[in-house]
Amino acid sequence: MTITDIKKEVCDCCKGYILIGQRYMICEKCNKIVHKKCNKKSNFSIHNSKQMCPNCALSTVKKYNPFEEFFDTQGNTDNDSEHFYNRELHNEIPILQMANNTLNKCKTYPSSSLKNLAMEFPGDFTTLFYNIDGNKSNFDTFLAELSALPVKFTVVGLAETNTGKNETADLFRINGYKSFYNEKLHDKKKGTGVALYVNEALNATENEKLSLVSPDIESLFVTVNDGEKKINIGSIYRSPNGDEEKFLEELLSLVEQFPANATSIIMGDFNFDLFNRIQSMIGKFEDVFLSQGLFPLISLATHKTNNSSSCIDNILTNSIEKCCLSGIIDNIGTHHSPIFSLFDLNLGIKEKPPLQIQEYSYSAKNIEALAQELNPELIEVYKSLDFESFFRLFKDAVDQCCKLSKPKYSKRNPINNPWITDGIIDAIQHKNDL
Repeated sequence: MTITDIKKEVCDCCKGYILIGQRYMICEKCNKIVHKKCNKKSNFSIHNSKQMCPNCALSTVKKYNPFEEFFDTQGNTDNDSEHFYNRELHNEIPILQMANNTLNKCKTYPSSSLKNLAMEFPGDFTTLFYNIDGNKSNFDTFLAELSALPVKFTVVGLAETNTGKNETADLFRINGYKSFYNEKLHDKKKGTGVALYVNEALNATENEKLSLVSPDIESLFVTVNDGEKKINIGSIYRSPNGDEEKFLEELLSLVEQFPANATSIIMGDFNFDLFNRIQSMIGKFEDVFLSQGLFPLISLATHKTNNSSSCIDNILTNSIEKCCLSGIIDNIGTHHSPIFSLFDLNLGIKEKPPLQIQEYSYSAKNIEALAQELNPELIEVYKSLDFESFFRLFKDAVDQCCKLSKPKYSKRNPINNPWITDGIIDAIQHKNDL
């Protein structure tokens, strides 16, 4: 072979030859090569921790995985002293392989597929996190969407509820769950408030030491006790207007106080875009949770607008080996997508059948008494056209005639004793056929 037989590399940007000694960049997906000096014109970028040309970056789904390069046998990182890893460490630390696999398996799932996933994976502890962007505006819609899901999540975490502790008892209930709310920032009407809903079959208590409210971090944690097992689970929100350094300091202090020998799970909207790992603040955020043995479970975009997508919501855990699955639920929510995780913690959760609470008795006798009570007085109320007086009169009359002196509790409920029985359904169908 002569020197003229050697194929010279050509810069994909300026079409000039790349000579020996010149600095260059290579797309790690299609192997296009450009001069280093042509970087700005070429629009090469870091995408999924890899250097890519514009076409490859556009056709590749954004994915966050800081462990992938650790196990990437394609690149040569043996002498790379800037990385935290050594290439031989993965043989000694299988937990990093678990973290890598979890992020690679993270997908976006249509809500209809969740039932099959729950049957396929043996998990018994499921979490859902969602930035609701205001309870007053979106809770009813979220509740309808949550009720339609084929899986009942063990714990549901919310951020940006814009709701404090004293505003939740009657307005924002989820049947079958015990609710926990932290106070919101008093000087903010929007962009504040965190909440947790825990399956009422579990023994859960708020950990006030880990529940914070400040302009830089909002957190709410509960401890779930199941015999000798403990689960420390919380919801965190970081306002994009807060101090980033103070948030990281408070987050580190928070994590250092986690109960020992407990499975810890943090669900949160951290407002750090993990896709932008070249930013120093993202690296500092990674250092905080990785140094404390916490591993991220979400690798895809959780927040989307017309022009951009980012990975700012995540679930962190110190028990990556117990995580069976994680992902994003499609077609629910607005700009933020709900994220979920499924753990196999071998808990003894036994669903309690919901009790029916009867506070009124609408027997024929009581209804007749109510009619007699209302009849003469309603005429005067109708004449005045005073709705408030009518409502107050009607309520007082119903309480007087129909309200029980003591509520009755029954195990009969719409599930085990439905009002619309199979017989009624068959009769309706038979009538329609006729």
